[in-house]
Amino acid sequence: MNMRRPKARLDVSEAVRADVARIEAIWRNCRAHHGDTGPFLFGDFSIADAMYAPVVNRFDVYDLEVGEEARAYMETIKALPAYAEWAAAGAEEPWVIEADEV
Repeated sequence: MNMRRPKARLDVSEAVRADVARIEAIWRNCRAHHGDTGPFLFGDFSIADAMYAPVVNRFDVYDLEVGEEARAYMETIKALPAYAEWAAAGAEEPWVIEADEV
């Protein structure tokens, strides 16, 4: 994961688009069945949201096309103070891993 990567759309394969659609379906299902108490996957913030934070970052920096529900969930995660701290810490990293500079 690369928190410093500038936001830029990637041309992705059909397989990647299918993976994105599957993740969107998981998020939609969690929100539909368990999200009535808050904006996170299971209402309140949980380990599931922490697990998906890197995915949110990838979807965001690669500017992947997602639906409105997924975009709203992504904005919820990105609005967390912890996410902002994580992004700031990533920007301060002194080293570059070339394989992550995609």
